[in-house]
Amino acid sequence: MGASTQLHHADPVKRSQHLDEARRFIDLAGQLNCPFVRVFPDQLPPDQSREQTLRLISDGLLELGNYAKNHDVTVLLESHGELTRSDLLTQLMTAADHPNVGLIWDVFNMWADSHEPPAEVYRKLKKYIRHTHIKDARIEGSKHHYVAIGQGDAPLREAITALKKGGYSGFYSFEWEKLWHPEIDEPERAIPQYPTAMKAYL
Repeated sequence: MGASTQLHHADPVKRSQHLDEARRFIDLAGQLNCPFVRVFPDQLPPDQSREQTLRLISDGLLELGNYAKNHDVTVLLESHGELTRSDLLTQLMTAADHPNVGLIWDVFNMWADSHEPPAEVYRKLKKYIRHTHIKDARIEGSKHHYVAIGQGDAPLREAITALKKGGYSGFYSFEWEKLWHPEIDEPERAIPQYPTAMKAYL
């Protein structure tokens, strides 16, 4: 389940609102026997120190993990926004080490922002990865244009090979962001292509 919870907020009112949203999703996930709830790290605000922001996110993950353990649910932080570097995510996940806390590896997001080799990213974050987001895009200057799997620049083969060799047994979840990028192909065309394209990697 995809909550839109953001854990970087220092403002007490905003922080409480976002944590409450995550708890509602955890409650619902427990009722539906859904194992995971996604939350975001999102931003590194310029008006607070990086260490403070990382601490806010890791503390939020621990708080939600403790809540989720009573619902047989795991809270997953997505590599997203301004937190897509493996060193920052490793620091976060180490501080929030909890059996009911894990990570969603969005392969393209991390690679497009940091250009870290996926095999190296996986080596650092393997312990925490419970779910993956798979998408592809062509890099065009400072922007990227989402395309069908295998038609873009994302190093998906390297990432999926690392996951397979590392014993990853979770889902490879196709992400097609038509709502936020209305110019891309229709989902009725993009989604049916995904299984066939993934067979080439698997």
